[in-house]
Amino acid sequence: MKQNAKLLTTVVWLMLGLAACGGRTPPSAFYALNAMDAYSSAAQQVTRDLRVGVGPIRLPDYLNRPQIVIRQGDNRLVVDEYHRWGGALEDEILRILAENLGELLGSEKVRTYADELQQPDYRIGVAFQRFEVVDGREALVKASWTILAPRTNTVLRTREGVFRAEVSEPDDYEKIVSAQSAALAALSREIAVDVHRIASGRLSDY
Repeated sequence: MKQNAKLLTTVVWLMLGLAACGGRTPPSAFYALNAMDAYSSAAQQVTRDLRVGVGPIRLPDYLNRPQIVIRQGDNRLVVDEYHRWGGALEDEILRILAENLGELLGSEKVRTYADELQQPDYRIGVAFQRFEVVDGREALVKASWTILAPRTNTVLRTREGVFRAEVSEPDDYEKIVSAQSAALAALSREIAVDVHRIASGRLSDY
């Protein structure tokens, strides 16, 4: 009996040792989108004094999670437990959109809808159908946006588009997030063009 008990104790300790060695959880890495570089354009002369409210935005349910989502093929979504957004993705996108548009329009009065902004000239809402990386190689943003005049509750422009950016290193999540930031910057440029045309009375350009 003593030998059996001793053998059982040895086996238990071996199992615990193996579990301790093999059960170490790798640390999670956290990422944030980045705003576009400084921008200079004559278009800012028309828009630099505009008060613009950005948001709300909408994301598909499958993206409302802490983990970064990679699409493989047409139907498979890969959710990486150890590569996560530093904050809520919706808040991240909203913050970067506001920063980008402030830079593109040359206005210091671009705010997210959650911030204080008295009587904005325009409000911009964005609905995202896609905001992901495809096969680890290409960031893809598909979105529709609406520009409103809040004072009259008038829809001034509704448009949609698809924006892409290549991932320079498919297995590098920092490069993946950088490509997503670049695709978001491309969307921001299109929205800024719309705002500029509206502000300068050039709706006939559409």
